[in-house]
Amino acid sequence: MHGARRRCLAPALVALLISFGCAAASAGPGEPTVAQETLTGTLRSVDVPGGGCEVITGYHMALKLYYVHMGEGTRISMRGESVAMADLKPGQVVRIRYRTSGDRMIAVSLEVLPTQAKGGGDE
Repeated sequence: MHGARRRCLAPALVALLISFGCAAASAGPGEPTVAQETLTGTLRSVDVPGGGCEVITGYHMALKLYYVHMGEGTRISMRGESVAMADLKPGQVVRIRYRTSGDRMIAVSLEVLPTQAKGGGDE
């Protein structure tokens, strides 16, 4: 019984260690490793002059609103191509990789996800 349990836990442990290794490897030489997180949601608004956007996500049984700051180094892409922040529109579904600085969320990258041709009961 214990041997079977160890065999089941070993792949999970290896995957966990690999994911930490990949996160550490993403930092350049001499750069401190900064944990990054991912947020997927719908753009509520884009504040080009302020350098950020509001993103709505589902949170348990409610919606949650986040303000994400974007800087000069934020990579923004749509359909695999780089786009400007001004090209973002409310209603687009996005995946944002971000880091936190104090209570601020700072985007490392923002990817506009493709919309689905069908939805709801359309099958």
